[in-house]
Amino acid sequence: MPGARHYMTVSAPRSPEASLIETALGKHVFVADGSRLFDADADLFGQFEGAMAGGRVGELLDRVGLGGDPYIDDTPLPPQPIHALSLAVAQ
Repeated sequence: MPGARHYMTVSAPRSPEASLIETALGKHVFVADGSRLFDADADLFGQFEGAMAGGRVGELLDRVGLGGDPYIDDTPLPPQPIHALSLAVAQ
């Protein structure tokens, strides 16, 4: 029976950019940037498996139109306008 270390190893993410998911509804690619989930046919799913093994996920994302400028970056959000101001004072 495999130990805990085995399960930690096999469940570790293979790529920080994307994850592959197989469900009863089919095969899917989860792209971490923007938390986007896409259906994938067997051919595309296989291409992602190969790209993950070769460390080329970013290239494949760009080639199939899922790459580009990041949806999430380190730019701070602009300040929000004030909608209400409470003048409540504890007595």
